Amino acid sequence: MKMLLKYYHSAPHNLTVLYGKGKLSIDVVLKSRENFGLFERKQESRCFCDFTQADLSDLSQQDLRLIRNQNIKLASNNKPPSNKELGNNKLSTSSAGGHRVALLTADVFEYGIGRMYSMLEQLEPLEFKAFLKLDESLAWLQLDADRLRSVAAEGDIQLGF
Repeated sequence: MKMLLKYYHSAPHNLTVLYGKGKLSIDVVLKSRENFGLFERKQESRCFCDFTQADLSDLSQQDLRLIRNQNIKLASNNKPPSNKELGNNKLSTSSAGGHRVALLTADVFEYGIGRMYSMLEQLEPLEFKAFLKLDESLAWLQLDADRLRSVAAEGDIQLGF
């Protein structure tokens, strides 16, 4: 299956939709996050990640740490994180509002990787949570399915569920 990672942000709905399909590598994930823009948003935002058709089996614990360290760098406005910030697993940023990221997976393995990442990702103002059920992820984001589908369609994203 061909790998695909696509995202779209709707400013009026303050919602970003991220869609992953196929086997995702750490190189693709890190490169795409540079353009993602989540930490550039000054207000609270929501992000729905549909990874129901993604294969995360190539991502290691070290890869998850690389993603986390990139988040620290992005959240601190591209200033390198201090050893204290890296050691504490926590960084508070006053320049950005709270961000919620929901990761929806269809497989217990991918869900486990998402849960493992959520344990590493304790970066304020980001809340990250993995889900196996669509309705639970939407409730956590305070989002209805029709709005999600509408925003995804604006970005030419066909969701996998």
